[in-house]
Amino acid sequence: MNRYYVRSLTEGKGQPRVYLDISGIEEQGFAPGANYKRTVNLKDARITLTVDPEGPYLVSSKERSGRKIPVIDINSAAALKPFEGMKALRVVVEENSITILPMASEANRKSRLDRLAHNMGEGEITTASLSFGGGVLDNAAHAGLTQAGVSARLAMANEIDEGFMEQAMHHNDVLRPDTITIAAPMQELVQDHAAMSRLPKVDMLVAGLPCSGASQAGASKRKLEHMERHPEVGHLAASFLMVINRIQPATIVLENVVNYSATGSADIIRNHLRDSGYDVHETTLNAADFGCLEARERCQRYTELSIS
Repeated sequence: MNRYYVRSLTEGKGQPRVYLDISGIEEQGFAPGANYKRTVNLKDARITLTVDPEGPYLVSSKERSGRKIPVIDINSAAALKPFEGMKALRVVVEENSITILPMASEANRKSRLDRLAHNMGEGEITTASLSFGGGVLDNAAHAGLTQAGVSARLAMANEIDEGFMEQAMHHNDVLRPDTITIAAPMQELVQDHAAMSRLPKVDMLVAGLPCSGASQAGASKRKLEHMERHPEVGHLAASFLMVINRIQPATIVLENVVNYSATGSADIIRNHLRDSGYDVHETTLNAADFGCLEARERCQRYTELSIS
């Protein structure tokens, strides 16, 4: 890949349009006056332009700051059919070829949705857990899925405390012999390329990031100006998003103390997930409403794929 661009999918003459006026692509063979051919791949959702002296299309040009700039103007519903409903596309320029594809976020969104639909059809979805603890939240999530008639298998669990993981192996039936267990700091995991490459893509992620910096007691104890100042857990939003980018869950459930929703980390997570193709929903739950003796409130953030 020599050059990578993002271009809007607009409209011209009642037809979808991609307008490429990219300085420098003449060095890859797309000089003004050059012929090229166009291959449309509906299955893989891409268009490939290839320099070809016998090609039916011609690179035009325009003036910019006294220089002649190559222009490729695709204004055709048939040619741009793979990108129906999209607003922007990525353009990858290599020697003698230009590939036009959906944005990576859009491609990932579709892949997640297709994988979830396939696994639902096969009768079992896969889940993963971060900050697993003893797996109480995961057990509840699996119980809820079972009640809804959905079978689920925990594919991966990460927990910094090996003791918690050991206890769960003996007392929590969501942790199975084939579950990948990672007893290590999340921030260490995301820097381990070998370990990250082995993480499976899953359909659902359940997480409860440490609240030490966001809870009123934790913030007061350390006299923190903001949660992110916590030296041990204040930065875990970054690691959380790195894991998500790797395992590409279709649905994410994240719980924390209510104060967490007003932190900078929460804003980063919200906005990054939105830009990754998720719909983000938030609610506050009180344990007393579910039959518990203690009236503890927790903020729950859950995401799902936008399929509109």
